[in-house]
Amino acid sequence: MKKKIKMQQRNRIILASSFIVVISAAIFATWVIISPNWSFEVTTDKSVYNLGENVQITVTLKNRGYIPHSFISSINTPVVVSVEYVSESNPTLKYQVWYTPFQQIETTFTVSSNRPLIRSYIMESDKHTSSTILGYYVQSRHILD
Repeated sequence: MKKKIKMQQRNRIILASSFIVVISAAIFATWVIISPNWSFEVTTDKSVYNLGENVQITVTLKNRGYIPHSFISSINTPVVVSVEYVSESNPTLKYQVWYTPFQQIETTFTVSSNRPLIRSYIMESDKHTSSTILGYYVQSRHILD
């Protein structure tokens, strides 16, 4: 009789443990599937430019998740790229010489799973450079930060 009760208790413990493992696995799998997984990249068509050359800037925001994800931007683009002048003699001295155009219009963006949202911009260098500028610093920030 004692052996039968111990066996029943052991079976209940095994059943309860199995139930907890299955529920935990289901919760984790659901979390992995529905959680956003973004990658963000800013590139230019070349690494070195001559004075007066246009710069093509490409911004890629990729949904690496398993389902489509949407987000709302307070502007009509998912990213703003800023190009700043950086003084070689004083690297803390920076000022903005160009940024991507945008309007203050709330916009919803949807990106399918494993697909990129790509925006390309051209910075017309001859309008934003002079012979005294020695270098640029390109920064960008997407709204998902």
